Amino acid sequence: QRLFSHVSQLLGLKEMLLALSGEISYTRTPLKEAFRHLAQQGKEPYAALFAEMANAMEEQKAERFVQIWNRVLRANRKHFLLRHKEWDMIEGVGAKLGYLDVEMQRNHLNFYIGQVEGAIEEAQQELPKRQKLYSYLSVMCGLFLIVVLI
Repeated sequence: QRLFSHVSQLLGLKEMLLALSGEISYTRTPLKEAFRHLAQQGKEPYAALFAEMANAMEEQKAERFVQIWNRVLRANRKHFLLRHKEWDMIEGVGAKLGYLDVEMQRNHLNFYIGQVEGAIEEAQQELPKRQKLYSYLSVMCGLFLIVVLI
């Protein structure tokens, strides 16, 4: 179940990055408003993340966007089933958003969308291997219990 949730979260990440890219490139929506739209339309845990991101941007003190991004990500990490390198990808997304021109932001997002696609492929290839391993383990545990009970 956890493996399927992991793949599902990666697919959700790709979906959200594509939507964010569209908001920035085609509608020229400011980031705070783009995050609000994504929070309303997106799936969890990303919808809550983007809602919190928009709120943090409204309350912005003297923080740069990348600081807000990283702070909100760290506060929400427990809601994600992502691996370390996948988490690094999400952190990298915020590194150049908000201060580059629209074309550069879109290119930046496209780079990370490609990275996420690679992670999705990797996770999907791993899924059958893990399922086979788990089925073998469950059979072995069952046999062990039978031997112990006899």
